[in-house]
Amino acid sequence: MLYLLVRTERSLLIGSALALATLAGWGSFAYSALSTSRKIDAITGERDAALAQLQQVQETFGKLSEMETKLGSARIEYSRVVQGWADTRGKLGQAQQQIAR
Repeated sequence: MLYLLVRTERSLLIGSALALATLAGWGSFAYSALSTSRKIDAITGERDAALAQLQQVQETFGKLSEMETKLGSARIEYSRVVQGWADTRGKLGQAQQQIAR
């Protein structure tokens, strides 16, 4: 009888230890899954922020390209005006020489 009691007690201890180990394992798995989920959320947030920054840089680059085009046009127009001014000055000088004669 004592033998059965000790054997039952041992079985109960082993079963309890296995149940505790199982709970610890599943708890560890759940913690790991939750931690991984948080990391994925953080990385997704960083990715979204980087994409927003990239879009902003692309928009700025587009605006810069437009400004460069406008600046090129303005330079061409400035060159035309300067050339016209030089031509007018030359004609003015010729007219003054003719008047002086």
